[in-house]
Amino acid sequence: MELRNKMKQLICMLTIFVCCNINAQRVLKKCKTCGKDISMCQYNGLHEFNKKENKKAMSWQTKDGGKTWKKIIAENIKIETTREVNLGLPSGTIWAGWNIDANSPEQFGGYYAYGEILTKQKYSNSDYVGKKQFAQGDIKYDVATYKWGSQWCIPTEKQVTELKNKCTWTYYIFNKVSGVAVTGPNGKSLFLPITEYIYEGSKGGNKCGYINAIGVEGVCQLGYANGYLFIGEGLDYVSGVNVRAVKK
Repeated sequence: MELRNKMKQLICMLTIFVCCNINAQRVLKKCKTCGKDISMCQYNGLHEFNKKENKKAMSWQTKDGGKTWKKIIAENIKIETTREVNLGLPSGTIWAGWNIDANSPEQFGGYYAYGEILTKQKYSNSDYVGKKQFAQGDIKYDVATYKWGSQWCIPTEKQVTELKNKCTWTYYIFNKVSGVAVTGPNGKSLFLPITEYIYEGSKGGNKCGYINAIGVEGVCQLGYANGYLFIGEGLDYVSGVNVRAVKK
């Protein structure tokens, strides 16, 4: 009887040991891109290129206005770290390498409501002092011109649409910051960090970033995240977002 009890205890201990070992392996098996457990990763770890496991990054293009996925090798992406980035776009538009008030691609920079040139704490209808419609380069309302001079301005809807349609967008981590690598027709890439937005003093838009642009009827936004890309949907003009400038 005593021997039988000891055997049961031994089997129970072995079962616990095996289960703990399996769970430990699961926890240790993390995605090399997002750092999450494989079971929690959106792509089960397959968006990270690894020579040993032959895994490749997932990127999306929007030539048809939707998401058309294709596999790319993440190691081939090199983020430009200069203030001016020529992506080889048909229009010749030069994009800034980082946001207004930032000093490198991965920094968030300041948050601005549409048509405002100063940062603030709350960002709401009650404290909005901007203008809903203004001309690109108007120093009173175009924060890029106000901050960086007459050669720079907030992009137009046409310019962000070109960036969306003519570039490859890839979920990417640069200097430990999550965002997207935007690769132009000439193979050069700029980095847009996922920065969210501010409204009523609080951040929102989990795992998403926004670029304000001048639309025909006022504010137009380019929104991006890990897996989708859109124009004209989402925020209103009073929300605080980061600004990525273009050069005239």
